[in-house]
Amino acid sequence: MALTERRLRSIRHLPMTLVARIRDLALSQQSHQVAICAIFKDEPKNLGEWIAFHHMVGVGHFYLYDNGSSDNFEEVLADHIRSGLVTYINWPDYPGQISAYRDCVKRFSRHARWIAFVDIDEFLFSPQQKDLPGVLSRFGNCHALFIHSYHFGSAGHRERPKMQTTQAYTLREQIPSCGKTIANPRRIREISNPHMFRYWGWGHQTLNTERQIAEPLGQCRPVDVLRINHYWSRSLADLEVKIARTDPLARVVSEDNYRRREQKYNAVEDRTIIELSAQCEAIQSRS
Repeated sequence: MALTERRLRSIRHLPMTLVARIRDLALSQQSHQVAICAIFKDEPKNLGEWIAFHHMVGVGHFYLYDNGSSDNFEEVLADHIRSGLVTYINWPDYPGQISAYRDCVKRFSRHARWIAFVDIDEFLFSPQQKDLPGVLSRFGNCHALFIHSYHFGSAGHRERPKMQTTQAYTLREQIPSCGKTIANPRRIREISNPHMFRYWGWGHQTLNTERQIAEPLGQCRPVDVLRINHYWSRSLADLEVKIARTDPLARVVSEDNYRRREQKYNAVEDRTIIELSAQCEAIQSRS
């Protein structure tokens, strides 16, 4: 019975699966090899480094969804928007992450070979080589890759130090406990979870970089080919701001949870990203 249901589902999905393959073939040379979709709110202190780092490692375009910012983010994004590096979308939906991801797939799926769906406090990179498109070329026949992430804590900084995020916070949790998806956007069928999606055609699951079916909390959590550094708290002052944004009715519980997580996320020193971070800083200082 289960096999019959799978075959029927595969048959139902066949038209859209074929359309996705045709759209893959129709990608022009002007399409971006790698793009990022992200939603943000009040992130002027973080956007500049985040965009510069990912552009340096090969991200060709950014689809940035503004979820109600009230700060001076325009000063950070203005040059990038004018140059064509950033597409800015005003996105007042609340909560807006899932709907923003869906909109990105609907509007921009034909403009990029791969789209990574990450947050502004997450830095995607390869410990093996600088060039993300080169790494992803090894997985050209995959619908999607799940990239495991380490949460990083404050490293004891009470206030934000005057240095790159990726240089300041070098303490993390012991094992990766989460992750995000890089997908062929033409193959995405449904997004109901910001971490993993569903795809056209039966049997097309998200894989990890060892080409196994991805399990975010499974025994196999590879981070040697691609990984994400998630700078979850940044400084302790930043963490206080994060706590203050929570629902007042749940703040006591949230504060206790956040402080336990902060302790957990300062367990292991990890400087894997430092060389790339230094290159990014040098590029920013020349611009």
